Amino acid sequence: MEDWEIVWLTFAIFGAVKILCVILPWLYWKLFCCINLKQYSDGYVCITGATDGIGKALTKEFARRGFKILMISRNQSKLENVKREIEALYANSEIQFIQADFSMSHKNAEEFFASLNEKLKNYEISVLVNNVGVSDKKDLLNEDDGIIENQIGVNIYPSTLLAYYLIPEFLKRYEVGKKRSLIINFSSTAELGYFPNSAVYSATKKYNHFFSEATAYEYKQCIDTATIRPGVVITDLSATMKIQKYPLTVLPDDYAKSLLGSLRTGVSYGHWKHFIFGNFLTFLPFPIQSFIIQRLMPL
Repeated sequence: MEDWEIVWLTFAIFGAVKILCVILPWLYWKLFCCINLKQYSDGYVCITGATDGIGKALTKEFARRGFKILMISRNQSKLENVKREIEALYANSEIQFIQADFSMSHKNAEEFFASLNEKLKNYEISVLVNNVGVSDKKDLLNEDDGIIENQIGVNIYPSTLLAYYLIPEFLKRYEVGKKRSLIINFSSTAELGYFPNSAVYSATKKYNHFFSEATAYEYKQCIDTATIRPGVVITDLSATMKIQKYPLTVLPDDYAKSLLGSLRTGVSYGHWKHFIFGNFLTFLPFPIQSFIIQRLMPL
């Protein structure tokens, strides 16, 4: 066999293995990880960051599907407005809310989340959607230290400590009535590579992914967990990061419908456009991926 034939055969084998590494997990996820949302319809869907972007779109989509909603957000007037908006769309919807500012949650985490948990005890929650998050698009040394602290506080503390307080309640639901519960945690495609000016945000989203999958394994006997890795959804958050121009973007309402229409346990992207983008990033060897990202998204 000629040298060039050996080279091409090596590339062909490498490519086939990479393709199988994408296709086989996808087939397993598609066939064996289905989630039937109806089994959680007896309780409330608790959604953090529920008044804007993906959170608001999921609030509307869950309400459209007949679920009881418990919104959590920092802005009282926005909570009231979203509640009225959804009730106007779906007359029979049941919408409740709790005002809580997660930007302060890490200042005294024990007190903040214990107080919030006392309010949550007034509702039987069957679905927790850990959606709240913030970002800023600057390189580290040009970033304000308060914004760095805020990103770490908002992106990590709520998802961690809401799970800490609610998982015992989910275990009780299963022990008493054999009712499974669902946790939906949001990571991001930003965790898949070193995106310029997003070091802190990407790192917090990598944490969300690992935390979500670890707790999914620990409590799989009675709690279903979906780890969502969205790409660019056109929201106020993406506007602050100036990334609406990137390819394969999705509107919030379209994303919410796609996500809930194809929800699975394990890690997923929520929309076919983000599936393509995410697999494009992970398919390439890391040095090539980094080179392309840095050219497409320069500092």
